[in-house]
Amino acid sequence: MREMQQRLAGAGFQPEVVEEVLVWLSGLELLDDQRFASNYAACKRRSGWGPVRIRRELALKGVAAAVVEAALHPAEEGAGGGVGRGDGAAEVEESLVRTLQRKFAEAARQDPCGAHRRAAAFLARRGHPWPDIQRLVGRALGGTVEDGDQAP
Repeated sequence: MREMQQRLAGAGFQPEVVEEVLVWLSGLELLDDQRFASNYAACKRRSGWGPVRIRRELALKGVAAAVVEAALHPAEEGAGGGVGRGDGAAEVEESLVRTLQRKFAEAARQDPCGAHRRAAAFLARRGHPWPDIQRLVGRALGGTVEDGDQAP
């Protein structure tokens, strides 16, 4: 909602008009932070982004922290207490493993440690947490990524 407010204010609309438009759009269910955050998180997850980066980007867009967390953990909303990795997590993980293999498998044959570090950095830049990085790199390239190689 903050992003729409900023756009309208940036276009020169008076604050009262901006507020009226936001209320009107919300009433029509055309402006819904929860729906936006859920769709954004699912789309970015499928693109290979990790939860750290998605959380940061949604916060920059002005989405409330509680809404962001609900969007990042959709499986926890229903009964049965999932692990919070819905939205085709298995397919996303397989896609990431294939991407790592495509980008780093050749280098891993020449310099396994260097390839593991570069693959770990690749995933860290996309916002994946360290335990996921270790698991994905291990699956894609074999071996393990050492804790000392952890990206900041």
